[in-house]
Formats: sequence, structure tokens, C-alpha cells
Amino acid sequence: MAQISDSPYAVVEIEPLIPPQCCPTLSPDGQKVAFSNPSATETKIFVQNSDGSNLKQISSVTMTNGDGPFPDPVWSPDGQTLAFVDSDSAIYLVKADGTNLTRLEPQGFDPAWSPDGTALAFTSLDMDIYVMNSDGSNPRQLTASKDFNDQRPAWSPDGQSIAFVSLFNSHDANAEIFVINSDGSNQRRLTDNAANDWGPVFSPDGRHIIFTSDRSGRNAIYAMNSDGNNPQWLMDTEAKSRWRIDTTRVQFIEASRQNNQLPAEISQGLPFTLAQQFQVNPDEVKLVQIEQTTWPNDCMGIAARRPCATGDTPGYRITVEIQGQPYEFHAPLADPLDLRLAVSPTIDVYQPALIWEGDPALFGDAETGSCLSLKLTANDQGTLGECDGPLRAIELTGEQYARPRLWQDWLTRFAPFQVDTPHDRVVFYGMGSVVAAPAWQRAMAAWAKLAALELRDGRSGAGWGAAMAWQQPLPNRQGYCQFLSVQAYGWAYASTALCDGGDPQNLGQGWIDSTQWEQFDNWFYNRSPLTTGRLSFFGVGSVEMNQAESEALEQWARNLYTELNSSQ
Repeated sequence: MAQISDSPYAVVEIEPLIPPQCCPTLSPDGQKVAFSNPSATETKIFVQNSDGSNLKQISSVTMTNGDGPFPDPVWSPDGQTLAFVDSDSAIYLVKADGTNLTRLEPQGFDPAWSPDGTALAFTSLDMDIYVMNSDGSNPRQLTASKDFNDQRPAWSPDGQSIAFVSLFNSHDANAEIFVINSDGSNQRRLTDNAANDWGPVFSPDGRHIIFTSDRSGRNAIYAMNSDGNNPQWLMDTEAKSRWRIDTTRVQFIEASRQNNQLPAEISQGLPFTLAQQFQVNPDEVKLVQIEQTTWPNDCMGIAARRPCATGDTPGYRITVEIQGQPYEFHAPLADPLDLRLAVSPTIDVYQPALIWEGDPALFGDAETGSCLSLKLTANDQGTLGECDGPLRAIELTGEQYARPRLWQDWLTRFAPFQVDTPHDRVVFYGMGSVVAAPAWQRAMAAWAKLAALELRDGRSGAGWGAAMAWQQPLPNRQGYCQFLSVQAYGWAYASTALCDGGDPQNLGQGWIDSTQWEQFDNWFYNRSPLTTGRLSFFGVGSVEMNQAESEALEQWARNLYTELNSSQ
């Protein structure tokens, strides 16, 4: 139990009930619990007494390949009705005894009852917060931003305000908590940090907001004043929990992890995560077994070249079949979708054209000190995995995977070479005649590093591989700018677009001239990052650029932009 120092609210955990379950929530009087029991095809909604007795199914939801939002049933203030959603984001109401199932007209998810039960706030399909009457009539929009995803609305006790979660629609965005008046006015931000702040709920007197956050490095329950001030830790928790607050206590319950089961949202997410990484269909991924265990270090029983930090690391051993082949993954308890390959079918690459080993931390969000290994053949086949660890087969397909036609350019352009840097080892068996200067050897290492990251994660980060971005207003066209993007492997793009963002018009792209690239390479690996009004330079060196160098870099960018534009 934990006490908020300047308020009477204490935290009490209610023991998990029947596994496996998702999104359990207490009735307003605390006497009943509603929860769902998901599967890939159907999710059943149950109500039972909070002591575990009198279990009753009140509805079911047809799921589409396990996709879509979870039903996440929520109680009306009078405890008579539950709101939930199906996989098509249709909002339903049903009485707690299972009668009077009603589908509401607006589509969305995250339904939240107003304190008087006359209205529902919800998240629309375009990720904005809406409010409608509890019968589904008169929907009205509260938030509107194409750049942010707003979700998880929660009403204040007086019905005048709605707290919600907002995050920039980017793969590496973090969640922050906002509040807005229930009429859509006076939106304000309550949290602002690099952590994920989630699940806001007002205390009964409206003075505090209870929420979960990973700001300490693990999920924990916090309380803050309703204006965002004075955040205080209450207790650690394994999950983003569902809350109920009475006049003296913050009560919460979490889905059980008994019987070696992951929460349903994780077990259903595994096939999609692995399908993305292995470039297969989700139905080709079969979950065989999940076992909860504890490893003696953070390498979790997997061979690794980096030092393993000692200490108990709780997690999961997950066995799957992918296209009929057995694989074993290990994952930490705190992030079960951070899958580390532990056992794979015996595989190797014959006559590789590229062998790269290195620390992927230069791009993306990879952990510093890790070591990835990538092998590629001339026909785009290869292997990927931790250095000295098990490998999996990969194929360099899809434009998002480090631009496969560039790989063929490398092969036909450069002669064989081998280079060892402080962070990379590259062995290249090219079929070209050009002797790669050190700048181009580093460029190929950067390309291989980017390819390894993209293949490992099954996606490409928008900023991965970026070495510089430059822009300046377009003459005689107000509001439009010229843009130049330079990649760390020697490729550049020129375009025009609205200065504030918009669909670009591509003007040209291609390899940078060797003389120009050697000049840029010297800046990139020796100078530290620099941001000016027109320039974002992502150098990896330690020496700051002086004014003359900054001006020279901007002129270099203008010249390259002109060349790419005129080449088309």
C-alpha cells in the first residue's frame, strides 16, 4: 500500500481472478468484475462477483485474425450497463445481465462514461477524441490533429474536463497526458518527458490524476495534481492497469499471468510481430509454447559478444513455428515483444558477397554494446542474428529494406575489400573495378548497418540512416521550400514541398560524387551534430563545427541540391 503524501488516497491491489483475461474492470460498487477472454476468432465478455463467484458470459465479439481493438468492457456509473467494442471498432452497450445488446452508430474505441451516465467519450478511427450522447446520438469532435494520435479519454468527476493520452504518430513517439474541457475548449498538456505516461483517471474529488508511467525504467503507478504538477510514485506494476478510485483508495486489477500464459494482447501480437520480421503472412506463424522463467543475466541464455550484466532477469521462453520451421525466442518480462532469437534451424550462407558485423546503435533505437551479424549473397539472400548467436534466413526484398537496388549498385561498382573500424567489420566481395576509398568503405558499413536494423525489426525508420537534412525557401513560391536529404551511405534526395510539411515533389536522387562524398565524410565522422535555421546535421564526431565550416556545409548542400535537380 502507498499513500499520496498530500491526499487521502491509498493504493490497494485486488488479486487476479480467472486466467487468461484481458482488461478487467470493477463495477462502481466494487462488487463485480467485467473482463474479456480473447482468442484469435472470438472474444467472450464475462461478469463475475469480485470474490470470484457467479461467473457469467454476457456477450461475445467476433475477432478478425485477432486484429482490431480489444473489447475492454467499461461500466456505466450506475453499474447497470457495460460499453465495449468489437474488432471493427463498433461500440456496443449491454446490460450487466447480458440483455439489451445495442450497437451505437459512431465507430471508435476506448469508450468512457460521463459521471452522470448521459454521455460517452471515445477515440475515433482517425485517433481523435469525441463525445456523444450515451444512446450514440449527437457525436461531436473535441481534438483534431493529423500529427498526433489521441486516445484513452477519462472524465473528471464534475464532467467538465476529459483527460486523454496523445502521442506523435511516429514509431518512436512517447505518450503524454493532456486534458481538455468537455466542450472541446482549453486543451492543455500535463506531462512532458521522454517516458510513456498512460491511462489517466481522475480521483473522486478531481484534485489528482492517477496514471501509469515508465519514467523510472519500469511500469509504475503515479499520482499528480490535476494541473500536472507534483507527480509522485505510488507503486510498481507489471502492466498498464485498469483503475477504479473510491473516496479512500485507488483500486486496480491486472490480467493474470498464471499457467505460463502471456496476456492475450501479447500472445495475439506475437504472430504479427514475427510475420513482419520474417516477411511472411501471420497465418504462417504458429505459437507452440510460452514459458515464464528467470535467467541469471540480461543476455537471457543467448550467446552474445557483449558483456552480460549479472542479476535475475525474469522473462519468457517462447517456442513458435514459422513456415513449419521451429524457432525459440527469449523476451524480458517488461517487454514481451522484444523478441531475442535463441534457437533456430541450422542455416548458413554459401559464397556471401558481404559479411558485416557491428554495433547497430548509430541508427534507430538499438542497444549500445550489442553486436549484429549480417551476411548477403549477390542474389539478395542471407542470414541475420546476434554475433556468435543463432541466425535466421533473410531476403533483401521490398524497397523499405535498405533500398535493394543500391545493393546491386555496390556489387557492380566496387572491387573487393576488407575493413575494420572501431564499430564495424566489413568483408566485401564485389564484382566491380573501382577501389573503394576509406569514405566509401565507411559508407558501405553504414548501409549494411541500416540493412541489418531494418531486417531485424521488419520495418524502416523514417530517420534511420539520415546524415543531414537541409532546406531553404523556394524563390518566387511563397510557403514552399527546397529540401535535401543526405544518407550516411552516400545517397541523396532533392525535393520541394510546403515548408511546414506536405507531400514532396521529388526532383532527383542518386549517389553523391566521390569528391563531394569524401568532403562530407570528413565532416560526418569528425564533427558533432549541428542545427541551424536551415540545416540539421547528424554528425557522429566530437568536435564542434566552427562558423566557416557551417557555412561551407550549407554551400555544399546548395550545390548538391542544384546538381540533383538539374540531373532529371
